[in-house]
Amino acid sequence: MTRHIIITSLVAASGIVYGMYPLEVHIDPAETQYINKGETIEFSATAIGGCPNYTYSWNFGGGTSSDGTTSQSPSVTFPESLWGQEVTVSVEITDDEGTTDSDSVTVVVPKVTLDFPNTICDGATAEVTMAVEPSSASIEDSSLSIERADSASTAGSNPIGELSVIEKDGGDNTKWKIR
Repeated sequence: MTRHIIITSLVAASGIVYGMYPLEVHIDPAETQYINKGETIEFSATAIGGCPNYTYSWNFGGGTSSDGTTSQSPSVTFPESLWGQEVTVSVEITDDEGTTDSDSVTVVVPKVTLDFPNTICDGATAEVTMAVEPSSASIEDSSLSIERADSASTAGSNPIGELSVIEKDGGDNTKWKIR
């Protein structure tokens, strides 16, 4: 009996067999990312299997990268127009045989809106309502420093106090007190 073997994989000099496993793509970080306004986040794409000489094609969901859209590890920033939104960042990798696979991750850039009285006197207490968008975001800090515009100040702003939590309504709003 004669057996015929057809080899469909390439064997590298290192002994690693390529093309034996299907192409699989992973983005790092893999979990939803919550970032601050203006913050840059670095992504990395990893290809497992397929045939080497991979090419990368990123979609930053409106974000921008000085590394372009074909880098394996781009650093991305998100413009003010995306603040308060959930953005999907995805990558598609193509291997040397033309096989593709993709992965994606969600990035959230929270937008915080404060609603407080127009006049706050020195030493007075004022309630401030804070709304956070999108609803998947939250403010974890228990205090927050705020500033006001002041034309008399050479720096352009003066700190007016610390905010501390006095009540959470279970939704998107938190009441804060200036102390």
